Amino acid sequence: MSSKEVKKAIESQRLLDKIKHGAVALNTKQGKNITKKKLEAKNSDSRVYVIAGKPLAKALTKISGKGHLPLILINSPGDRFWHERVWFSYDTKVDSLKLLDQLAKTFGFSFRKDGAFFVLSSSFVNKRVYKPVSINAEKLSLITIFKSIFKSAGINGVVSEKLRDVLVTVQLNKVPAIQALKALVRANNLDYQVIGNVHVIHATGNSGANIHERHEVIKIEKRLD
Repeated sequence: MSSKEVKKAIESQRLLDKIKHGAVALNTKQGKNITKKKLEAKNSDSRVYVIAGKPLAKALTKISGKGHLPLILINSPGDRFWHERVWFSYDTKVDSLKLLDQLAKTFGFSFRKDGAFFVLSSSFVNKRVYKPVSINAEKLSLITIFKSIFKSAGINGVVSEKLRDVLVTVQLNKVPAIQALKALVRANNLDYQVIGNVHVIHATGNSGANIHERHEVIKIEKRLD
């Protein structure tokens, strides 16, 4: 055997030793497939699931579909709150109801049991509803008063046209807009809902909205609640 052949044999043996001890990776399709399968097996055994940059509603729906959360329904899904992107991780072995409670406290939503589902509602409160408003009106259309409060506070609102013929006398002195709205709603037996970030007010069967004129005085002074 020539010296060249001896040298080649030694180099080949060294290469085999390095491969055996993991110092050199096999650059073959078979080797890549083996590595990929090992990684997938490792991930499948992992107890931690990661959500990265998904809208909150989609994230909750996804992990509910995996069985990590109970069955859920999202109230007012069009609310901007549910479209905020979130990042979090959780232990997949944790109790689903406990996980729901943890996420609710973290992201600021509430939930209640309704049959087979848990209904999720945003706890987000628009700070504008606490903006002080002042109105001094005599025998003014109720719909005009509501619109004035919405405009003064800078909040979105929808009022039934049936309230146009209801006339009231109102005195408001720098009270939070939400307090003024609720006082007027109670005094006139109206229906009041907040859908997303829109305040919706309309007459009920007992509201007396068909009365042409009403002489009600509502006086509210500024106070802290």
